[in-house]
Amino acid sequence: MKKFVIIALVFLICVTIPVLGKIERNHTLENGISAIFEKDKLVGMSVCVIKNNEVVWQWAHGWADIENKIPVTVNTLFMLASVSKTITGATLLHLYDKGKFSLDEDINNYMPFKIRNPKYPDEPITFRMLFNHTSTLNDDFKIISPLYGDGDVTSPPLAKLVRGFFEPGGKYYKQTNFIEKKPGQTFHYSNLNYVVIAYLVELLSKESFSNYCKKNILNPLNMKNSSWFLSDLNQKEVAVHYEIDENQKEKLKRVRHYGWPGYADGCFRSSIPQYTNFIKMLMNDGVFDGKRVLSSKTISEMFTAQKIKDIPPEVHALPMIDRALIWRIVEMSGQKYFAHLGGGTGITTLVLIDPIKKSGIIWFCTGEAETPVTYLSIFNLLIKKLAE
Repeated sequence: MKKFVIIALVFLICVTIPVLGKIERNHTLENGISAIFEKDKLVGMSVCVIKNNEVVWQWAHGWADIENKIPVTVNTLFMLASVSKTITGATLLHLYDKGKFSLDEDINNYMPFKIRNPKYPDEPITFRMLFNHTSTLNDDFKIISPLYGDGDVTSPPLAKLVRGFFEPGGKYYKQTNFIEKKPGQTFHYSNLNYVVIAYLVELLSKESFSNYCKKNILNPLNMKNSSWFLSDLNQKEVAVHYEIDENQKEKLKRVRHYGWPGYADGCFRSSIPQYTNFIKMLMNDGVFDGKRVLSSKTISEMFTAQKIKDIPPEVHALPMIDRALIWRIVEMSGQKYFAHLGGGTGITTLVLIDPIKKSGIIWFCTGEAETPVTYLSIFNLLIKKLAE
């Protein structure tokens, strides 16, 4: 097995699926990315560049499954990791369109129990704070990590999970589920914000989060082979994750498909063409294929800078200069973009967009780079292509 994995990695450059049709190949860009793959422990990727709301370059490269010799194609499904939050956020904003809540309203107005930072019990946590990660909710991975498991993990359900984390006396409740800051002032990224957002979708719609999302976001965008759950998909079409083997650093280790009950923070699986439909909708002011999915007002709200004053220093491939409602605002080569990154065991994802120019990059990649410089090198090549 070790011999096969090494051989497979050496020849990743040879396993490239060209995209046919009107989209032209870019051999210079593809060769540059291939060279990076060859030097590090990346396995498979799918990527596209969008200009004027049209895909101008799309490429699939490497392996979806090394052991079974399945190459990545443009239709390979990837777990989006935290890029999933863009879908989760849009799902709750669909209810905002319907006038179900106000962004600066206390979420407790709709909760069957109260969520309060125990250090600031009189300070409300609002919808806006959940969206832009200023709620002071915190991920205590000593509590969260044991809840992960193989395949779809759907127990406890969202209602019970959120209550367990945030109702005093709950099964997972600890003061470490909050940071010691006043809500609304400090940016502190927490996956649990988007778990609560998904639960609010259920409370406001009286439907399961996944069903409401499918009916109101995925189906109108023709994302019919995308899902929050592996059970809805052909798993042979889903890219396998690989991570560096801690016992043998020169090897990659296959990772079983995984999930957790708070799936709305990162377990969405889709392909580049399908997720591109979502991005095109955002850049077309909420309309896709002649159908309105989100209102113009909501799209404007989504991309409005939040002017967060307290943003702690980051060691990050795309340092944040401010926060929009769902997106981080970043600056690359003198240009401002709205971005979201995702990372999980054996998977890294990126979406970077300019909604005014209707341009962007979407990139999904399996494997594990030995240094963040590898990812930044790929980002820089893609940014250069975007700027052409």
